Amino acid sequence: TVPFKVRSINQSLLDHLKQRCERALFHAVNATSIEFMMQFAQHSNAKHLEAMCLHFERNQKLGSQVA
Repeated sequence: TVPFKVRSINQSLLDHLKQRCERALFHAVNATSIEFMMQFAQHSNAKHLEAMCLHFERNQKLGSQVA
């Protein structure tokens, strides 16, 4: 039905917008903000931001092991 399709499209657009916002927020992630951003991601159900924060943390740990 048309209403279902419109709702589905709206949800898809919202999901896309949320992912774009999460990517934009990731640019603010650094060694001093990582803990806050991780908590924010978890409390906001921002799964992409959380995954990017975990990736950042792994890279930080790897970088400190090499140095």
